[in-house]
This record gives sequence, C-alpha cells and structure tokens, in this order.
Amino acid sequence: MTNDMHDSSSRLPVEIILIISQHLDRTNIIKCLLINRDWHDALEPLLWDEFTWHDPPSIYSTTTPPASLIQKNVSYIRTLHLRNGCQPAPACPLWLTTLSVTDYVNPSAELMIIQQNLGTLQYYAFARTQPQDRYSNKTQAHAACAGLKALVNCHALRTLRLRFVRVADEDGDAFLQICERLEWLSLVHCQFEKDPLRDRCGESQDPFLHRLKRLVVVGHEMSSLDKKLFLFLAARPLAPSSSSSPSATTVSKPDLIHDLTWSADKDQLENFYSIVSFLSTRCSHLTRLDISWSTLTDIQIATVIGGTPMLTSFIAEETKVSHNTIEILLGSPRGKPDGLTPILEELNLKGCLVRGVSVDQILRECTRLRRFWTNTKTHVKIILTGMAELSRFYPEIDFMTAEGIQDSSAGSLVKWNCPDLQELEIGICGMYAIKTRMDPQLALVRVLDKIVEFKQLEVLTLKIAPNAAGVFVDLSNIAILRRLKLLPKLRELIIHDQQNFMTKGVLKTIAETLPTLERIGFTVLNHSHTNHYETMQVASPLVPVVPLPQNSMVLQDNIGHAAQIYIAMDKYLKTNHPRLKRIPVFRKTCLFD
Repeated sequence: MTNDMHDSSSRLPVEIILIISQHLDRTNIIKCLLINRDWHDALEPLLWDEFTWHDPPSIYSTTTPPASLIQKNVSYIRTLHLRNGCQPAPACPLWLTTLSVTDYVNPSAELMIIQQNLGTLQYYAFARTQPQDRYSNKTQAHAACAGLKALVNCHALRTLRLRFVRVADEDGDAFLQICERLEWLSLVHCQFEKDPLRDRCGESQDPFLHRLKRLVVVGHEMSSLDKKLFLFLAARPLAPSSSSSPSATTVSKPDLIHDLTWSADKDQLENFYSIVSFLSTRCSHLTRLDISWSTLTDIQIATVIGGTPMLTSFIAEETKVSHNTIEILLGSPRGKPDGLTPILEELNLKGCLVRGVSVDQILRECTRLRRFWTNTKTHVKIILTGMAELSRFYPEIDFMTAEGIQDSSAGSLVKWNCPDLQELEIGICGMYAIKTRMDPQLALVRVLDKIVEFKQLEVLTLKIAPNAAGVFVDLSNIAILRRLKLLPKLRELIIHDQQNFMTKGVLKTIAETLPTLERIGFTVLNHSHTNHYETMQVASPLVPVVPLPQNSMVLQDNIGHAAQIYIAMDKYLKTNHPRLKRIPVFRKTCLFD
C-alpha cells in the first residue's frame, strides 16, 4: 500500500502540488523535494523566492550554493539579501560583480531576468573596523554603489534597504531614479559624497518619493540629506478634492507614509522642525513611528506624537520618554479618536526610564495593546496586604505598593485590561527585596497571577535582575510553572537571568510542564565581573557593535564556557525534547543598565 500511495502521489499534477505547498513551511517543502522529480521541479522554485548571499561565506554560513545552481534558479528570485563581510570588493559571481560592471554592453539573460523580477534588494556592507573607519575603503564603496546604475532597469523594485553603504556623487542620479518607484526605502548609516537632492530644489510636482509608504533614516552620517528627504515628502502634491478639475486626477494620493523610523541627526535642530512640519501636514495616516536611539527631547517627542492621530505602534528604545509623552499616547484627543479607548497596539519602552507612569496604567488603559515591551526602569504596582507604601521612587524598583492598606481589595493586583495582548516583556528586579523585605519569588508569582489573564499571550520575556540580598528566583518552582501553564497559547519564553544558571534540570522541568512551548531563550552566565559587559554580542539595528574589553581575559574565557553550555543545552533539547528549540538571547550592554 505504501508503494501505491507513493506512486499515486508521483502522478499528481503540478497545480495540485502547488496547492499542497501553500500549507507547508519551508522545512516540509525541503522534505517534499525528495519524493520524486515532479515534486522537486515544482517546489524547488519556492525555495528561491528569497535568497541570501553571504560574502565571504565562511563568516556567516558553512555552505554556499554553487554558481550553476544560482544561475539555474535566478529567475525565481524576488527578494535578494546581500551580506558583505570583510572583503574589499563583493564576490557574488552572478549579482554584484555583474552589476558592478558599469560599461556592460550586452547584459546576460540572467541579469535581464533579475532586473525584470526583483522586487526587494537588501544590501548590508559590514566590516570589522570601527564605525568611523567603515567608509575608508574606496573599493568597497564604489563596488557597492556601481550596482545602483544597473538597478535603474529593475522596474519591479519596490523595496531598497542599504546599510553601511557609500553612494558616490556620480551615482546620485541613479539613486533618485530608483527611489521614484520605491514603496520602502531604508538608509541605515549610509553616506552620500554629495547631496543628490541639491539640484532638485524648487522643482514643482516633483515625482521623487511619491510612492513611498515606509521610510527608515538612521545614522548621523545622514545629516546632509535627511532634512531634504522630509521636505520633499512634505511637498508631495495633494490629491484633488471633489471640486477639482478632471485634469488633476493624476496627482498622487497624499498621506501614503504609514511607517516612519527616524534617528538621524544629533545636533541640527532644523531637521527636527522639518519632521514636525511633515508629520503635522502629511502624516495623518501614520500608523507606526520608531524614534529609537534618537536625541529628541521630551517636548519634541510629544510634538511629533501630537501630529499622528492614527498611531498604533510607537517604538522608543533607549530614548528619553517622559510621562507627558505616554499621557499623550493614552489620553485625549490624540490617543482616543473615538473618545473611549486608545488605539495603541504596540508600545516599546526598552531602556526608557518613565517617571510618573506605571505599567499598570498602560495595561489598564490600552485595551487594544497586543505587543508591549518594558524593563525594570518602568515599575509595576502591586497591592499586597500588610506592606507599607513606599514613600519615594527608586529607579531600580519595579514592584511598588499602591494604596494597598486602605484598599478594600487588598491582596489583589491593579486591574489590567488587555485581553488581546500577544507579546509582553516585563522586568523582575531583585533590589526591591531590601527596601520592602519582600520575597522576589512571591512577587513574580503575584505578577504571573495577572499575566495568566492574557489568554492570547504567545511571547513572554522575563528579565530577572541580581538580588543584592542573596535571594533568588527558582524558575522551576511549581507555583511559577503552574501559572505559566495557564497560558494556552504560550509558544515562546525568554528568560534574562543574571543571578542563576540555567541547568538541565530546570530546562527539563520547563519542557515537561509547558506542552505548548516551542522556543525558549535563556542566559547561563553568573559572574559579577560580567554584569556590565556583553556576554553574547549582536549588532543593534541602530548602533554598531561595542567591542568587548580586551583587558578582561576572564570574560573571554566565560564566553567560551557559555558557548559550551549552549551546545550542551541544544544537544539535550534535540535528544529529549525535539519540539522545543533554543533561541539566542542577546544583551546590548548590561541587562539593567
């Protein structure tokens, strides 16, 4: 019967195979390639819809597809990711080196196919140098930018994402031609030898960026360009009103920008005023705003927020956000267009010390909140019987009493009202145990008593800080796991713990108690001299990597020791709990700086 079933599956038409593939993930598609030749030929193009090329391959991956295989499937590539490591010139034989030949008279058929079908290009040029030295290599810069002229013929290109790329003066016009049809433009730490917009000022009905819906401008190197970018966006023609003449119907539609990430200039205040003017006049439909790592003041941020009445996502990592900004997000009229509830669905306050606004107020008033990230710098109020109210605010304390003795509902938590919350990050600080003489494990249990009300919660991140009193949190405690088990959709649990080792015993208990868990992230180091440094470093999307202190040999040994522990944990999970995968947990600096 098995052979009959195998034979019947081999006779399926291509249309049926493609319909089946719509219900398969990438892993299962790879397995289906082995059924027979028909399945292989029908499904292989699906694996080439998005292609990543690492240069050199040894830095990022162990295997690289041969050039012949790339050439065979190049017509299926719609999204191309290029990663240039340390080489002075890109080494991709089919894409970069071909596009770098500016005097290419007879382009190959493969190049023409790429130009016709490519919709997304992401080029990240990395280097093992300091940020200020990344642009010193002229060969790398011009090799990366020569391809811009070839991209002019990529008429299907709608997304262009550049990082650590230098655009030469002679490529400025090509850059502008590409941008005219883009819907998503991302410029992260890019440099322009000369301002490509210098000759376009004063042009009427300029088509530049008239289709743009998403804009990312990050990096202090953009100071000569970011202001004019916003000026050109603000100068886009308005859509005709009902009384306009028929000849004006071809004018582009306004308010297309709905996603803005800006953290560009550090000192020039006029750039901010350009943004405010742009947001207040043309961003009534802006739904997502990311100002992480920016140097805007509280008043400036509040002004920007005031011009975006439809904002549903606000990201402000490591930014000076005051309670006034949060009040504007939560209050009327900006936050409550219907006069009832805020429309905020995503709020990211990682690294922000927000005085005067607690997590409770946010979770109580933002009833539509789906994703919320905070840390120990934003405190949570807990009502506990018999505890005196703290008379002052401690920045390192995230659990505080609030009218617990006088409240008739003493012993319960402040009401949280976010039934649709899907992702939550919350800090569990240990220093408060000294101030309040409160068991930190009991505090975690009390918070979980409220978190279990979020029946839609899928991703939970717990940040547990060291306890100076020597009191620690036992993550395998049955009271903690019993509450986590009440989250029916919990699939990802991330634990930042600087106090305890993650042992196989704790991992075993978590895996056996939480049947819905698919991914888990944790840290394993516990050394006081590593608390203020990176133990597993990763490049931030907005800032370059900060190198480890070279004078700390013990720290380097700890990193190697941690890698061995992670390998052992992965092997244990693969053998005993194959459904549970470990995800890496990266820390920017100290977890609780």
